[in-house]
Amino acid sequence: MRERKLSYYPILAAILLFLLLFINEACNNRRQALEPISLQPVKSLSDSLNDTTFIRGVGSMTFSDNRLYLSDNRPQVIELGLHLNLLGHIYKYGKGPGEFTGICHILKKVNS
Repeated sequence: MRERKLSYYPILAAILLFLLLFINEACNNRRQALEPISLQPVKSLSDSLNDTTFIRGVGSMTFSDNRLYLSDNRPQVIELGLHLNLLGHIYKYGKGPGEFTGICHILKKVNS
C-alpha cells in the first residue's frame, strides 16, 4: 500500500490569508482623526553659545556630576551645565598627545 503525503501548503495559505484579513479589519476600525500639536522649546542653547562654538551632528552624550557632555563630528566635546549654559569645550584636532581626529564615545573618569 502506498503512503499518502499530506500537503500543508493549502492549510498554511488559508491561515495566512485569515491573519491578513483580520489585521486589515482591525486596522480599518481604529482610524481616528488626529489633532495637530505644537511644540514649544523648553531650553535653548542659543543663549549660552556664541559664534565660535558650533554643534554639528551630535554623536555621543554623557551626563555626569550635573553636567552634560556632547561630542560632535567637528570633533569637539562641549560641556554644558544644568541650565544648558556653556561651561567649556575641548577642541584639539590632531594626532599628538591630548589631540584627537574623531570622537566615538565620551567616558568621564570618576575620582573615588
